[in-house]
Amino acid sequence: FPSHDTKKVEEVCGQEFIDSAVATFHEDENSLWTPSEGDAPLIEKAGALIRSWIGSAPAPVKLEDLKPGPGATASREDHVVRYNHMPSFDVQESVADLEEFLRFCTDYELEPDYARMIAVAKTATKPRLISAEPHWNLMFQQALSAQLSRRMKRHAFLDISNQDRNGRLCRRGDIATIDQSRASDRVSLAHVVELFPPDWVEVLLAGRTSRVACLCGESHTLRKFAGMGSATTFPVETLVFAAVAVAAIQLDGESGVDGPFSLDYERVGFYGDDAIVPIEHANTVLDAYARLGFVPNYEKSYWVGHFRESCGVYSFMGADVTPARRSRWLPNTGRGCIVTGKQIGRASCRERVCLYV
Repeated sequence: FPSHDTKKVEEVCGQEFIDSAVATFHEDENSLWTPSEGDAPLIEKAGALIRSWIGSAPAPVKLEDLKPGPGATASREDHVVRYNHMPSFDVQESVADLEEFLRFCTDYELEPDYARMIAVAKTATKPRLISAEPHWNLMFQQALSAQLSRRMKRHAFLDISNQDRNGRLCRRGDIATIDQSRASDRVSLAHVVELFPPDWVEVLLAGRTSRVACLCGESHTLRKFAGMGSATTFPVETLVFAAVAVAAIQLDGESGVDGPFSLDYERVGFYGDDAIVPIEHANTVLDAYARLGFVPNYEKSYWVGHFRESCGVYSFMGADVTPARRSRWLPNTGRGCIVTGKQIGRASCRERVCLYV
């Protein structure tokens, strides 16, 4: 089984790990996918799927749809002062009744047009880089995210309101579980423009923050669609990965000689970059992901043998074998382990779970 002993441990990452993550951020930005003629059939099919799943246009966003969030924002200001800014002109024009409301706020300045990069602990050695978004942008993103989520929920394999379905599916022996590295960082602006209907692209870009104040000390214009921290990142990446996978499977099936092709959606599930597809189509999907600039994580993708993993659920031969996980290191109490009778300190607790007496 894969070793995830330090998964999601509440431990502050060292600066060297943050520097490494920032370097990877720049590498990704410089190597994102751009359209080519050979990708046209796959892009056309995937775009048609997204249109059929979420419709050709969003519903109008109203002022009442804008909900404040609890997280950090680009301006570093508290929950009261951050309202002293006006939203970007794109957001103003995209919310049906916002301009009338803002007539009373004419003395306010526009809020910052950049996101602020923050490093938060993912594991003890791998920080996650997220973007603290401008306040009004984030509220508009949340409205769009809620609308996308409602439309995606109509299709069980796209429901991002609950990950239990993927957990159940990964116990089947006839499916493959596919994971990706740096998933949201590899979804480029070009992917969204090429795959989403024009009316959806317009509103997604209206709420998108195009620049980030990087931890390297400089400001960068993003080539990716959005960083983690944008409320639209998760539904958008789910739709992109689902559409590319299903389109690749359909194109492969239609090219066969076995008669009409029909995909069994009971063996398909998508939750962010966690993809579940029929085992016989695993290589087709992996190839399509790589072709469009994504980075399949072959060490955490499973279609050979009896082990599967999706959305934190581990299965072996259909049995749930998800391990118990700790969120922080056990303290060195000076007491002994009841298994070995030896004194156990912090270092050795990283190697195994110990019970203290």
